[in-house]
Amino acid sequence: MAHSRRSGWRHAAPWSLVYRTLALVMVLSAGCSVTQPVRVLDAGEVRLAGSVGGPIVPSSMPTIVVPYGTVGGMYGVSRDVTVTGNVHVVLGGLKTFGVDGGVAGRLIPQQGLVPEVTAKGQVLLMTDFTPGSFRLFPFCSINGSYLLGESLIGYAGVESMFQFTGDDHYFVGPFAGVQVWLSRRVALQVETKWMAANIDTRNGVFEGQSSFRGKGSAALFLGVTYVW
Repeated sequence: MAHSRRSGWRHAAPWSLVYRTLALVMVLSAGCSVTQPVRVLDAGEVRLAGSVGGPIVPSSMPTIVVPYGTVGGMYGVSRDVTVTGNVHVVLGGLKTFGVDGGVAGRLIPQQGLVPEVTAKGQVLLMTDFTPGSFRLFPFCSINGSYLLGESLIGYAGVESMFQFTGDDHYFVGPFAGVQVWLSRRVALQVETKWMAANIDTRNGVFEGQSSFRGKGSAALFLGVTYVW
């Protein structure tokens, strides 16, 4: 794991690091939240969801996780299809409007040792309402999940985002997490990601701080789900 050579980085105020990194977070991954949904919902089911987290900045004082937040909901269209939508609330602080919408489908139900497989397609829209600022970022993901007991689901997968501008046109990253149901209505989620694992991040905002062999950035996300 590389460290910054700038003399002032280690002692920079945490919130200055936050705003310096948020711009890069927005293009590192359209999946700037926990995986939603881990599994498709029952037909007619409605859930509210919130997520916060982001890249880890280990050399800040103290170590922080850049707080990128989303709030939204999910709806079970059928037993195998769920639609989702989120507002990217942190972008408001940067005078940018960001929303996403997606469709998730169950490919394989859990059977014995075979995990349930869920795929999702999504689009992130961002704009600051100035001419030429409208941006669309297509996103897709696939995960395998396994029910461990009655209230714990473990899962892992990979996600990819595409952009039509810039030198790098796609970003790929693996993720893994757990979802714990505290009651029939409330679930908590903890997820780790290797964001933009195919991109060299040894220079620029992150400067390899939480990269692996100079690629991408390690990230941590927390989520909560409420069954309406």
